[in-house]
Amino acid sequence: MALRGVLAALILLAAPAWADEAHCAALRRLLAEAPQGFGGVAEGDLVFPGALRAARDGTRFEVTLLQHEETRAPAPRLYRQLRRAIPECLPGAEALGESRIPARHAIAWAMPGAEVEMWLDRPPGAGHYALHIAVARTQAR
Repeated sequence: MALRGVLAALILLAAPAWADEAHCAALRRLLAEAPQGFGGVAEGDLVFPGALRAARDGTRFEVTLLQHEETRAPAPRLYRQLRRAIPECLPGAEALGESRIPARHAIAWAMPGAEVEMWLDRPPGAGHYALHIAVARTQAR
């Protein structure tokens, strides 16, 4: 029984690095597709591993990464991890700012020709957390 606990802990410790790498690859893919209006992303492709749903039009690709009703859940932790990892993943990104209100945390970065936005819906009280990320095509700067 103790061995299972140790194995589970090791897997969880390794998971954030894997998640950062996977999310980084997904972001880079969407940034590469932004100039073409995301036309190279097949319909139904959520791009991010484990994502729940995606919506897009010719200028924006939005993905729901996590959604849950637990008060002690992974979405706030993943938001913090990605908040630190995205600037490392996209070294040319310029931080546009972060907003933090009780019901929502959001941050955005600008790249030549695109913006990346990530937000965590976190209503006060019990759960219903949702973590989203979007890449929007912009005019090249």
